Amino acid sequence: MSHEEKAESFLTHLAVDLQLSAKTQNQAFSAILFLYKEVLGEPLGDVDALRAKRPKHKRTAPSRDEIKRFRAVVVDSEHTPARLLVDLLYGFGLRVSEPLELRVKDILWSERQLVIRGGKDRRVPIPSACLDPLKAQVAKARIVWERDRAGAPGAGVTLPFQLRRKYPDAPFAWGWFWVFPAPGHCT
Repeated sequence: MSHEEKAESFLTHLAVDLQLSAKTQNQAFSAILFLYKEVLGEPLGDVDALRAKRPKHKRTAPSRDEIKRFRAVVVDSEHTPARLLVDLLYGFGLRVSEPLELRVKDILWSERQLVIRGGKDRRVPIPSACLDPLKAQVAKARIVWERDRAGAPGAGVTLPFQLRRKYPDAPFAWGWFWVFPAPGHCT
């Protein structure tokens, strides 16, 4: 059996018998190519193994009617403005965690934009329908921040990376406070 036939047999075994993902099969194939070329000094010829294909994901968005029906059943609770969160997710195209990580300083009222922090910071426009509810949420967050400053002056928000060391007072500053604060302190 030639080297190419051995490689084909092994890769087919990964696809058919073990039903491994396409990524795992590609990694194994790359490892085999490296082994033969770099370690054994005998590059492989054509390898025609049965391989799994990566699944194609069709991205879909809910229709306007589906969003209206969904919003109709969303109910705010005492500490969670669920309707506003849904509007931010849908209206801004945010990921689930992004509105929860939003800080007061990330709302650019004069420009009607939000700064979304992450691997690549980006700015998104604030839809008109979200302006008043967002202002009301910031007012509620301000009450929580003031209560925290009065009742637990040593409790502050977490800061990314080394900013706490660089700006020791920032965890207690209004601009760094969460737009959607938790009802209690994190321990």
